[in-house]
Amino acid sequence: MSILIIIILFTGGGLGKDVIDVPSKNGILDKQGKSHIDVLKVPHHGIDRNVTMKFFNRASADHYVISANRRNHNASLCYIRMDY
Repeated sequence: MSILIIIILFTGGGLGKDVIDVPSKNGILDKQGKSHIDVLKVPHHGIDRNVTMKFFNRASADHYVISANRRNHNASLCYIRMDY
């Protein structure tokens, strides 16, 4: 029998800054202040006022989920089009 562990972070209503600050205070981030998870629900519909490149550089994931309806400028296309 094998066990597959998947780490998923649902950010709820937290701003990008909150999603980084809380794990930092609780020692969850690595020594460089970064975290890599399997699935990340991008905070606040991926709006660029609430998540920044600093957020994506510190909280990376294999897969990103963005809940958006393209109204009210969500999600910000600059993040959807990122290349790594």
